[in-house]
Amino acid sequence: ALILSLHGAGVEAFNQCRSYKQKDWAFVVCPTNRRRFGFDWEDFGRVDALEVLDEALKNYPIDRNKIYLTGHSMGGHGTWHLCTSYPSIWTACLPMAGWTSVKFYLSTHLQRAKLFPESEFTHLRERIFQQSEPYKLVENLLNLPVVVLHGGDDEVVPPFHSRLMADIMSRYGVKFKYIEVPKKGHWWDGVLDHEEAWRALFSLKVNRKEKVFVTFSLDVSDSAFGVRILEVERPFEKAKFNINYDRVANIKTENIKALVLTNFRGDVIIDGTRIRNYKGEILVKGKVWEKVERYNYSRPVLIRETFYSPFLI
Repeated sequence: ALILSLHGAGVEAFNQCRSYKQKDWAFVVCPTNRRRFGFDWEDFGRVDALEVLDEALKNYPIDRNKIYLTGHSMGGHGTWHLCTSYPSIWTACLPMAGWTSVKFYLSTHLQRAKLFPESEFTHLRERIFQQSEPYKLVENLLNLPVVVLHGGDDEVVPPFHSRLMADIMSRYGVKFKYIEVPKKGHWWDGVLDHEEAWRALFSLKVNRKEKVFVTFSLDVSDSAFGVRILEVERPFEKAKFNINYDRVANIKTENIKALVLTNFRGDVIIDGTRIRNYKGEILVKGKVWEKVERYNYSRPVLIRETFYSPFLI
């Protein structure tokens, strides 16, 4: 198996690895985050994590059905971010002491960009950052077992963050277990190997035939469960599909204009329209869905880092 473990803001990858007990059933792989340019394991940090995962899969004899994502503190948020953005990669995920989003963790309401922007700018910024808010992507966890671990006396990341995610997951029907350890702070010896949490992670099973995928940013995440979204109808709004593979691929979409099925061949029913003998063509939505050999799709590009800064050079 493989454990991809994301470190916290004050930790290096080497120390993250050294904090684990030796394992004979899994490789423990710890990427290094680029801090300022990848804080929260978003942006460059997210790219680093996925590149390291790809390198590990190329270089070690890993069962791709046993890939576990975990992390602590900032790495806990990174776990939330990566598991909700790429739900079909992981076998299960275990966020530890992770915050839900920067807006909940840091006091951003007094920033100049919050106090004095034009209303249209504020609205655009909020839409762009939706992919950074895992609680808006909880539907992606319907096909992924989740165990949440937090110290009850955590003074750095209050357990409110994990309790909030647990509450939202329970409302959506996600298969998860929430473990809050009384009288434990933000970090304690053995937290990464917490036996109850790992036992729970192995015991949780999800057998839903219907797969669900939600995204707010195709630049961050556009693919899951054998479907790649190429273009949406309304940028920076929620795009969603439900798919069930049962002889035919039955798909329901929201805010999707073009997509392609990467692994399936056969008949496709998409939003009630039957596409016969599908062989990997691009599916495009007009009055009805149809398959085309070529399609020039477009995606709007905005630099997220701009919205962190008071000015741009």
